Amino acid sequence: MDILKRLNKKVLIVATLGCFIGLTMSFFSLNSSASKLSSLNNLSYGVNTCMARVSQSFSSLALGVTNAQSLSNEFMAKTSDCFEEVYSYYKTKFAKQHPELGTAINSLVSENYWFSEKTKKAIENRTVGAIAVTESVFMDKFSKIEKETDAIYTRTDGLSDAIYLKSETATLWIKILAVASLIFSLLLLLSSYLAGKTKNIIEKAAGVYAKKENLDDSEISQFIQDSFHKLGLNQSSLLYQRFYAGLIDKKSSLMFKIDNQHILTNKKKTKNLDVLDVNECFNVALEKVKQKAFTHGVIVDFQLDNESFCYGKSDALEQVVFSILNSAIDASLIHNQGRRVLVRGRNLGGVYYLKSTIANYRFENDEISYVDGGPVDDQEIDINLSIMKEMMIMMGGRVNLLNNRSETGEVESGTIELVLNRSEEKAKTKVVDTKINKEKNNKKPELRSLVKGKKKDLEKEFARQLEL
Repeated sequence: MDILKRLNKKVLIVATLGCFIGLTMSFFSLNSSASKLSSLNNLSYGVNTCMARVSQSFSSLALGVTNAQSLSNEFMAKTSDCFEEVYSYYKTKFAKQHPELGTAINSLVSENYWFSEKTKKAIENRTVGAIAVTESVFMDKFSKIEKETDAIYTRTDGLSDAIYLKSETATLWIKILAVASLIFSLLLLLSSYLAGKTKNIIEKAAGVYAKKENLDDSEISQFIQDSFHKLGLNQSSLLYQRFYAGLIDKKSSLMFKIDNQHILTNKKKTKNLDVLDVNECFNVALEKVKQKAFTHGVIVDFQLDNESFCYGKSDALEQVVFSILNSAIDASLIHNQGRRVLVRGRNLGGVYYLKSTIANYRFENDEISYVDGGPVDDQEIDINLSIMKEMMIMMGGRVNLLNNRSETGEVESGTIELVLNRSEEKAKTKVVDTKINKEKNNKKPELRSLVKGKKKDLEKEFARQLEL
């Protein structure tokens, strides 16, 4: 069935129509060949009939039966008429395509005329006894008539062979195109059936999505993109990508998508997660970047609600916050002024909301679209953003990117937003021996600045290093 997905329905329609047109033309060619063969046979039969009459007259002349019917003026006149009819038939059927055949028939008519005239004079002027045919011009004239007749037969036989070969080729094409037409017609019917079936499946799936509560924009976007792909609507898919790209600059904050109960993420995803102290995880990440921020003169302005707890994995959340702060500091270094990173964290009912704003920075449209599950090739996305998104999904949360514009429409800053499921319970405080605690801290994996680059470029580089 994969071949049907790759084959465009229009291609199948064109192929089927092409086969039917070819089949019609082949039938026409075969019918034309049959008609020409029939006409050639009629022409040959006419020449043969006329020649038989000439042979009768010559035989009677050679035997000396001058009063025979075949030597009568009426008989020989009808013989001349016979040749005229043959020539007239030729002009109707073959004059345009085969002029050389007309030359031979015209010559035959001429030779018969002179043969008839000389025969008439010989009979009128004869004396007692038979006419010496072998010693007169009659043998020469009759031989020329036979020669011209043989030339006509040779030409008609050659034409018959060529037309027969053409009819054989047409017959072969009819067989091939008939099979091809049947195959393409079946493929077209099967494609239409599968398209209808796919359409019904998509429609049912859309009904299920429509009934879902708290449906993410990324899920809707991915569903639309998959639907276009399954239906083979490539141009519609490209148009949707343009439309989606146009929405990116008008994108709103996740704050406006949280409902009255402040529930955005799926609580079922918190089942196997730990309860984390957000401030503690933030401080761990901040400790790793504060020296870098101080060295480059970047102000990290943060305000987090106290007593903030969420579901997740400490290593993952610390890495996410570290990646955000580290990337924000790097982004701020591009500008000589306004090197400031704003971080705000709030408890909003059932969720914890954290955002980081980078002054004088703009996110690319592909990056914004990627975190939303939009129509973007993930191989072209920075690996840091890709890992951040995967970690947030693993913790049952959401990540969002947007550009903040001024009243004049210019981008003033870029914002990264995180939403995690909030826990009403506090994170458990572990009381352990100082020595043991130090050993555990020493074993705890450090937060790392990930290699910068796109997925596809990094995969090629890792593969090259493995070969070495």
